[in-house]
Amino acid sequence: ARALHAAYVRDVPLPDEGLKWGNLYVARLPAMPAVLVENAMMILPEQEVLLSDLAFRGRLAGAVVSGLKAFALEACVHRPPPPLPPKPVPKPAPKEKKHAPSPKSRVVHPARR
Repeated sequence: ARALHAAYVRDVPLPDEGLKWGNLYVARLPAMPAVLVENAMMILPEQEVLLSDLAFRGRLAGAVVSGLKAFALEACVHRPPPPLPPKPVPKPAPKEKKHAPSPKSRVVHPARR
């Protein structure tokens, strides 16, 4: 969130509303880092006009990209590399099952009949 906020302050010509933290359901649900970004407020006429401008929306998108890149670089620098996965343990070969001879395949000596 800090990296995105810094990019918005630098790249978007709107008043800085600050960075707010909250236990928001939409940001809490994903199993990855999440932020909720409010680009501009449609209830303010001058910001509503800006939102209809394609170039302004491009600046907003560029700020998001810039903030995400900064976040990714910061995350890579400050985190140790993940541990290597454990080596697979070879499975032992299955033991051969000794089957009793089936009654059909049993040979009976003619003298024992």
